[in-house]
Amino acid sequence: MKPQETESLKKRTLKGIVWTAISNFGQQGIQFVVTIILARLLTPKDFGLVGIASIFIGLAAVVNQLGIGAALVQRKD
Repeated sequence: MKPQETESLKKRTLKGIVWTAISNFGQQGIQFVVTIILARLLTPKDFGLVGIASIFIGLAAVVNQLGIGAALVQRKD
């Protein structure tokens, strides 16, 4: 690999890391604000239901990110 290509790759990698960090922090910030709004608008019972649903949605997201779906698609019958 040429030095110029290496430098370009480093810059693109750094830029990708920065944008990913911004995206993650933005998502967490929005989620925090939405949670505060829901806490003010909903009754404690309803907010508890939202909390329980959030747990299951989070667990489903973790399973999805493990790549199990991709592994199932690649499996031959």
